[in-house]
Amino acid sequence: DISFDGTCSFTATNNVFRAETGADGDDCFLISLDGTDNVTMVINDNSFFGNNGGLSLERGISLEMTDSSQATLTASGNECSLMDEPMVTLDLRSGANLTLASFSGNSFDQNVDGGQPEVDIDLQDATDATVVFDNNNITNSDERGIQVFTNSSGLLSLALRNNTITGTTGDAVEIQASPGGNICAEISNNVFGANLNFNDQTAGQFDVEQFGNAMGDILATLNTFNAGGITVSNGAPNSVADGACTIP
Repeated sequence: DISFDGTCSFTATNNVFRAETGADGDDCFLISLDGTDNVTMVINDNSFFGNNGGLSLERGISLEMTDSSQATLTASGNECSLMDEPMVTLDLRSGANLTLASFSGNSFDQNVDGGQPEVDIDLQDATDATVVFDNNNITNSDERGIQVFTNSSGLLSLALRNNTITGTTGDAVEIQASPGGNICAEISNNVFGANLNFNDQTAGQFDVEQFGNAMGDILATLNTFNAGGITVSNGAPNSVADGACTIP
C-alpha cells in the first residue's frame, strides 16, 4: 500500500510478485493519492503471478485518486496472470486529475474470479483522465477484457490502439457513460475476440473518433473482430473526426 504526501516520483521495475498455493494475497501495487498529491509513477517490467488454488493475488496495479490529487502513470512491459480482482484498476473521485496513464506492451492473462474484468476504469464526480492502452495483450478473462465507466462531469479521454483482447466470456470492451459522464475515445487497430460495446446513458459528451453510422460502421473497419462486433446500448455515441480527441 503506497501513499504519498505532496509532489514526488515513484519508480518500480523488474520486481516479481508470486502467490504460493493457498496464499491470502493482496494487491501488488495499491497506490492511494489525495489532497495536494502530485505524483509521477513508472511501473515497468514487473511480473505478477497469482494462482488457481485458494486465494490468489488480487490486483496488479491499483490506483485510487481523490480530492484534487494529480498523477501521471507509465506502465510498460509488465506480465500479469491469475489474479482474483481486475489486474489494473483506475478509480478516480472528487476532482482528481490523472494527467496521463499510459499502458504499453503489457500482458494481462486469465483472472480467476468470474465476476471481474481484467482492466477496470471508473471515474466519478468532477474528475479528468487521459488513459492510453497501446499494444497490450489482454486474454482469457472470465468477464470483460476492459470495462470503462464514467459518471464524471469532467472528461475521460480514452485511446485503445493496437491491442489484442481475446478469450473473454463477456464483451472484449464495454464503455459506459452514465448520466453525468463525458467521454472522448479513439479506438483503432485492435484485435477483438468479442463485442466492443458502447453504452450511452449520458446527457453530456460521448464522442468516438470515426464511429460512423449508428452502429459504428466506420469504426468496425478500423479494428479486427475475430468474433462479435460493435454493439450499442441505449443511444449511439457521436462520430467525430480522426484526431478530434487530441489524445497523445
